Order: sequence, then structure tokens, then C-alpha cells
Amino acid sequence: MQYCTAVLLAAGSGSRFDASRTKQTYSLLGKSVLRRSAEVLAACPLVDALVIVVREDETAFSRGELADLKKPYKIVVGGKTRQESAAIGFQNIPAESTEVIIHDAARCLITENGVKEVVCAVRKYGAASAVTAVHDTVKTLSDEGMIVSTRDRSRLCLAATPQGFSVPLYRRALAGAPAVTDDNMLVEHLGEKIYPVYVFENPKITTPEDMLYAEFLLRKRGEGNV
Repeated sequence: MQYCTAVLLAAGSGSRFDASRTKQTYSLLGKSVLRRSAEVLAACPLVDALVIVVREDETAFSRGELADLKKPYKIVVGGKTRQESAAIGFQNIPAESTEVIIHDAARCLITENGVKEVVCAVRKYGAASAVTAVHDTVKTLSDEGMIVSTRDRSRLCLAATPQGFSVPLYRRALAGAPAVTDDNMLVEHLGEKIYPVYVFENPKITTPEDMLYAEFLLRKRGEGNV
């Protein structure tokens, strides 16, 4: 029996967003960034449970925001880095989990269909990641910072989340893991391949200006203030 747990990472400091508060606590058309991310994961019929990884000082806030979430969930306190928080989240998934998808709360505009496509790809390939296509011409720089060549953009993509894996594969990837900036890199380190799932309108909220773009996309989808 297949059982997918989503690990939602919301323990970051968001230093590039606002020094006074974290982006996951900000409201976007009447719902917090944290709530939006958790809701879309919970809405996916292929996701059976969630582990929400938060900052210690935002535990009470997170409990209040997620009190009526319509899927089993657990809130845990994260580590000092994204990598540590992902590992903590994984350590707290239900024992019956066969797949895990790891998602950044800052990508709160992922759609239910996008989540579903990643889970389906994990079940077929063992590892999958949401990605976006590269539309610009990409250059390679020399050690001196000069342009020296042009990359074939048809063979490039930008990594996003969710990133999903079979539980045995991700457990193996965590053992003796190097320092990484996303979970795909853990699996790449093993020499394993990851299936790319192209998703659209899944920006990461990093700066206050990104909130304006996110609001624009939500309104384009027909959503208004709650």
C-alpha cells in the first residue's frame, strides 16, 4: 500500500524578506503563506499526511493557522539549516510512509495538480522534482568573470519544490550526506536520476516584491481576499 507524507519546510529566517518577521507569517489575500502551502498539500488526494517543520518561536502561530487542516499532520521544530530541517521532518514521517515529498512553504502557489504530478512521478521513477524551464540564454563565465561559452538551455531547468523520493532512497541519501542546498542534490550524490516535472506559476517568495507577484497570480486564478 502506498502512503505519501509531505514535509513542509517553514523554519527559515527569511533574512532577505523582512527583519521584523518571517515570510511564512505574512498574509497573502487573507491567508498566511504557511496556511496556503499546507492547504494545497493537504488538498492533494495522493498526500496522506503532513509534517510541518517550523521555527520554535512560531510553534503557537503554526498550530493556530493549521488547527483545521483536513489531513493528519504533525508540527515539529526545525534545525539551523534547510538541510537539517528536512532531515528532522523526514525523521518524523509516519512509519507506513512509502514516499516523501519535501516542499518549501515559500512556494505557496504550487497547485494541487502540480503536487499530484510530482507524487505520481515519484511512484513511477523513485525520485522526482518540480522544475521550471529555462527561457533565457545562459552563459558560462571564466574564473576571471568573463563570458566564454553558451549553454544549451534545452538541457537546463531550474529546480523548485516539491521534491519527492521513495522513502528507502531518501533514507539512503541522508546517510553521510554532504552539505547541500536542496534535496535533489542528496540523491544526485548517490548517482541516482531524478525525473523533472515541469510546473508553472510556482514562484518562491524571497523578497517583499515577490508577494506582489504572488498576489497578481492568485487574482489571475480568480481568487480574491478571504
